[in-house]
Amino acid sequence: KRIRAHYMVGQISIILKDAEGALKHFNSVIKKNPEYEMVFNAKLNRAKTYTINKNNFSEFTKDLYKMLADSKNEEYLDQIYFVLAGLELANTDTISAIKSLELSSQKSIYNNEQKKSSHYLLAKLFWNRKKYVKAYNHCDTAYQFSSPEKPQHQEIKNMLRGAKKIANYYNIIFTNDSIITLAQLPEEERNQIIDRYIAELREQ
Repeated sequence: KRIRAHYMVGQISIILKDAEGALKHFNSVIKKNPEYEMVFNAKLNRAKTYTINKNNFSEFTKDLYKMLADSKNEEYLDQIYFVLAGLELANTDTISAIKSLELSSQKSIYNNEQKKSSHYLLAKLFWNRKKYVKAYNHCDTAYQFSSPEKPQHQEIKNMLRGAKKIANYYNIIFTNDSIITLAQLPEEERNQIIDRYIAELREQ
């Protein structure tokens, strides 16, 4: 009961943005060495307490990489990579966070809720970076794994609607630019490209 209480207070502390209090309680859970699932979740939650001024980024990432290497965690890799991405975002490393989220979505086998969260966060990151086609693709995947009864469902649906419109415009621009570039090539070079494309279509 005491271990469970520490864990719950740690969770509440995260909600209240009390990183120091949350870290203290999750450390207490880990030190008491309860059943594996609780230790696993306490370690994941502990990484969410990262703050730049505490300078504990390397300590938390090291823990997460150990968890990734542990065969016991094979079916939880998606969750670990997702938490690692959150840690990297908090450390203002968006490129690493995107790689971790892509791995999270790839490693997710049975956990549709996690797959949805990973793809939706990727959609938002690509949207902020003005990569609208990628944002739409990830948002579309997130929507497929989203349930109408979940709180985030409408938010994902709204973003998907906007992202689809912009992605369509970008695809039109890209196609038109490609056609113009092709038209401006010397005839022989242009015909070679067209012949290769026809050969690929026949092979398919």
